[in-house]
Amino acid sequence: MKTFSLFVLSLLCLNTSFAAEKPVVNIQCAAFEAPLKGGYCIHKPAQSRNRDIVYYLHGKGNSEKTWQDQFYYPAQIQQFWADHHLPFPTVVSISFGPIWILADKNASPGSGLLSVVSDKIIPTIEASLGGLKGRRIVVGESMGGFNSIQLAFKTKLFDKAGLICSPMATLSPFANQDDVKKFIEASGGWQYYKNSDPDTVNTAVSEMLFLSKGFFPTPEDWKTGNPLDLASQADADSLPTLYIADGFYDKYLSYEATQLFVKTLKERGVRLQWRPQWGGHCSIDIPTLSRFLVD
Repeated sequence: MKTFSLFVLSLLCLNTSFAAEKPVVNIQCAAFEAPLKGGYCIHKPAQSRNRDIVYYLHGKGNSEKTWQDQFYYPAQIQQFWADHHLPFPTVVSISFGPIWILADKNASPGSGLLSVVSDKIIPTIEASLGGLKGRRIVVGESMGGFNSIQLAFKTKLFDKAGLICSPMATLSPFANQDDVKKFIEASGGWQYYKNSDPDTVNTAVSEMLFLSKGFFPTPEDWKTGNPLDLASQADADSLPTLYIADGFYDKYLSYEATQLFVKTLKERGVRLQWRPQWGGHCSIDIPTLSRFLVD
């Protein structure tokens, strides 16, 4: 009986070691002033030697409160930090609603947010925090990954950028339907989905192209935001260190374009980690991303 009790106690000790207690994080959220929609949340650890600020940009359909969601991948990142005794940074999550893109100002009514974030929102938030005392980092998934590309490549504000499952394509959003069909059928993702769920791919690609045209209404506008165009013009000395991840059968069929994106950046000498994943949209290697954000 004594042996059995010691065995149970040892199991309990093992179980409690799997999930270390997270540090206290003070959360303050505020709405943007009109006419802007949305808002931001500041997640500041009560005690931490990490002086960095991480800006988190959510995916389509989420909000500035997504970083607090205990059933989404940011919770895994925070648990990884706690389990490995890594100091938590201050995390600022920003949102302009369920769908928004950081486009330069153009004819689209949804454009112009890039300068709003870089010139107004970031300085205002950091002033409230007493200024930037460490590094400035940006990370986002899906739509937020695309937005992180815009900030990383078009400003000089960041030391690091995590670009997770950013929708991109070797296809123009202004392509004709024949070219769209050829693009889909040439992808690895289509080979994965074509027999089981082809509608998933067709819907996702149509959505990606529709949203791209919505925020970049002309081919010339699209060139200013297209990740592949930005990569081809990249200056390694002015870019932050990048972490890039995508799933092989991402429903947006972005894997091949992301491979080209990475290849182009490497040829231009850009510092980066490329983390291809066997998985679908927003497949993430939690350990390497978690360490990238605080190392």
